[in-house]
Amino acid sequence: MMKKLIITLAIALVAFTTNAQEFNLGLSVATPAGEASDLFSSAFILDAEYLYNISEKIKLGATTGYLFSVSNNDNINASIVGDNTVMVSSISNAGFLPVAASGRFMATKKFSFGGDVGYAFGLQPSNSENGFYFALKTQYQIKDYLHLTASFRSLTLDDNRDPTLFDVNNDSLILNYLSLGVLIKL
Repeated sequence: MMKKLIITLAIALVAFTTNAQEFNLGLSVATPAGEASDLFSSAFILDAEYLYNISEKIKLGATTGYLFSVSNNDNINASIVGDNTVMVSSISNAGFLPVAASGRFMATKKFSFGGDVGYAFGLQPSNSENGFYFALKTQYQIKDYLHLTASFRSLTLDDNRDPTLFDVNNDSLILNYLSLGVLIKL
């Protein structure tokens, strides 16, 4: 019995290590869209991907990184509390750490598309909310190690801000970003 288990584990280990693996690092500049554009002026994104070739055209793996949003200094939220009281708060920079499962489809030798689905942890400011994360991505290969990327990313967070005149539905905050960047295959 023990001999069969060792042989099975050895075969599984060999099969696991013979699949091609790929580690990528990316850097993107993003523009906030929708509700995020009211709060942030721009964003910077660092990506780290670890992908396995499932077939010639399909890659699966995991991704993480850091999404840093720069506050819109011109934006100040005003809330009406009670009959006559007005509460004012400014928006601060925000940072999120997404952790997601990734899938890529190689449409041609140079062009691929795919997506990430997971969870984003709010790191900055310290009282940031966590929430659902997804990204739709396209990549175009310039060199063997260099890709141009474009993506749409979305975070759905619980919205614990005070209600404002502009935000009557105080249930969730959806932050959308459109980004362009480069991805380096290591």
